[in-house]
Amino acid sequence: MRLILDIYEQSDLNESDNIETQFIDEDTNPDVDEGPINIIQSISSPPQQLTMLVDPRGSIHATAGILPSKVITIPPEQFAEALANIKVTFSTTPILTERTQQGRLQLPLPTAPDYDWVWLEQKGRDTWSEILTTPVIEKTTFVQSYAEKVSNPTPDPDSAWEDLLAQEWLRPPATGGNGASPSKAHIVDRDKREALTGALENLDDLIDQIFESQEISINPVSSQATFLREQEIREGWLVLSPSQS
Repeated sequence: MRLILDIYEQSDLNESDNIETQFIDEDTNPDVDEGPINIIQSISSPPQQLTMLVDPRGSIHATAGILPSKVITIPPEQFAEALANIKVTFSTTPILTERTQQGRLQLPLPTAPDYDWVWLEQKGRDTWSEILTTPVIEKTTFVQSYAEKVSNPTPDPDSAWEDLLAQEWLRPPATGGNGASPSKAHIVDRDKREALTGALENLDDLIDQIFESQEISINPVSSQATFLREQEIREGWLVLSPSQS
């Protein structure tokens, strides 16, 4: 006999004789308390195959009438790597947020230690965009904004981008890259940056202004309804994946 144990109370609505749960209907069995599921098995009975849906990090305890309790666990090397690579995706719609040229998003998110949130949004039939909680700036956007704000720029915008990477004001993405300059980069937190030197000396405030105006990220929601910008409704998916930092 194949017996499946399900730990979810929602499964009490199942109509299969092969599925048993710990759910107790208080209306039909008011005097019965929830407790362990007993499996009737004698020495002369044929073997029973037991299938359980459990957290792989947990343990199973089996207690028989005449034998010591048995503890069964899954060795971590059999699931740890796969579990660490799991991404959880939540369909999230509709979202009311300010309309910005950069497409940044205002959304309250819970903190998940060792995990990062990513907003995944379809921009066309075969085009998808990602917005991270860590600020990102695109090279083309930076180059254009830098050229507009600095007259006769020295260094030139492309060299300024490379210099910001070298001085660790920008950090290239963790994945991809073949030695070429990245098309976008993460903006390093202010408290982790050193003052700019060399050709970018004394341009710290200007670079900060470019970052603040052109960054793409998921930002916290303000508790004050200012409505300074036009609002828009968006839909997408929130992806929770292991942190790459």
